[in-house]
Amino acid sequence: MTVCRSLTQFSFTIWREDATHFNHADYFPLAVRNAILSEYQGEVYINSISTTLIWEHPPLQAAADLFNWFKQRQAQAQRGR
Repeated sequence: MTVCRSLTQFSFTIWREDATHFNHADYFPLAVRNAILSEYQGEVYINSISTTLIWEHPPLQAAADLFNWFKQRQAQAQRGR
């Protein structure tokens, strides 16, 4: 599951070599470049292609801010159960 600040949940499909080397940790920020964004029956999808670049835990302030926001939302949801 992937979530952005708009609270939109979307699928990110990783293909080829990227899929075999991808770290499947619980939650962490990603930066993605050169991917295909599409929508099908109301669902949003991002697919990697041969030129897609993926950075786990990118050294970007925006990524850190988004990850902190996500952790706060996750904690709020767990308290609300």
